[in-house]
Amino acid sequence: MAPRPRQTPSVVIAAIKKHIEKGPVRFGSPHHSRAAMKEDGRYRVRLLELEKEKADAYLKEHGMFMPEHAELLSEPTGVIELDFATLDELISALEKSKYQF
Repeated sequence: MAPRPRQTPSVVIAAIKKHIEKGPVRFGSPHHSRAAMKEDGRYRVRLLELEKEKADAYLKEHGMFMPEHAELLSEPTGVIELDFATLDELISALEKSKYQF
């Protein structure tokens, strides 16, 4: 898979507003590297992380491992980069952020 085209912040923010209550919303360019999520009643952006064991198992089963596989298998368990009490606060911070959408 080629790198993802950049999305405009407004497209990512619209997806977050629509889907965050259902689960993490991944974003980033050239590959998804973060997820906006509701966790413990807070609205957060966390880094996506890949457990080495998952990567090793995938490689063993499929005989190859590429960046898109890392993106697919990664989970939003990494560092919390943004943490707010409300969705509006999170959206406001994202609108002012440095993130590559």
